[in-house]
Amino acid sequence: MNTIDRLVHMANHIGANIATMAGDAAPAMLAEHVEQFWDPRMKSIIISHVREGGAGLNPLPLAGLRRLAGDEIAAAPPPCRENH
Repeated sequence: MNTIDRLVHMANHIGANIATMAGDAAPAMLAEHVEQFWDPRMKSIIISHVREGGAGLNPLPLAGLRRLAGDEIAAAPPPCRENH
C-alpha cells in the first residue's frame, strides 16, 4: 500500500468513526482532527490528493478535507473530461 492509499484509508476510517457521533458537524470534526493530529507532510499529501479529485475518499472525509483545504476546493466543479 503506497502513501496516498494509507492516507485515504486513514481518512475513511476516521470519517466512519466520526459519522457515528457527529451528524452534520462530522466534516468539521474530521477537518479539525486532521489539522490537529496529522503531520504537515501527511496533510499536504492528502490535500493535494483532494485537489486532484480525491479518488477513494468516502463523501464525509472528502467534505472534511475540502473544508480543511479551503472553500475554493469545495466550490470547484469536477474537472471536465472531453471525449474525442
